[in-house]
Amino acid sequence: MSACSVCGTLFACGMADADTSHPCWCVALPALPLAFLEKDQTGKERLCLCPACLTQVIAGTNEATSDVR
Repeated sequence: MSACSVCGTLFACGMADADTSHPCWCVALPALPLAFLEKDQTGKERLCLCPACLTQVIAGTNEATSDVR
């Protein structure tokens, strides 16, 4: 099990967990901008996100980029 870097929720991560016979669920989603993966405001690295947080971040990223034209 992995812990979400944002909310702390435990979830299965195909990249980090022992069973790597299947790719992680997150590979089916759009990639995050590299800037998001850098350290947060407290200096903590953002590694894995749970499905809920990753979906929320992707939605926010898409909204932000769709405003720029």
